[in-house]
Amino acid sequence: MSPQSNNNNFFGIKVSKPGINVNQASPSQLIYQNDYSAETFFGTKGNISFGQNKDGSQGMQVVDESGFLLFELNGETWYWYDKVNNVNVMQIGLLPDGTYGMVIAKPGYDVNSLFT
Repeated sequence: MSPQSNNNNFFGIKVSKPGINVNQASPSQLIYQNDYSAETFFGTKGNISFGQNKDGSQGMQVVDESGFLLFELNGETWYWYDKVNNVNVMQIGLLPDGTYGMVIAKPGYDVNSLFT
């Protein structure tokens, strides 16, 4: 564990897997990382991040081991994704048409296609 590291201009907290030098650890060798804008828990089947999402919004993201986004909560909307069909299957909160509510698409369909 390192409370602060100058490695790659990182400032925050990192915890690496046992036997790995935390200052040289790749993302796949980490168990936990907090750079004070996002907090990420790394698992063998994916990651859970809290704080700043990749799009800059604040919330939570669940990503599988291949990097596919399975679930996202930003400031206004919850999204669930179908990895097999690569579609957004459920949305709660702010909808694509600007209203608020909940939409669930039929299997294989994307929620966003319901609003086009």
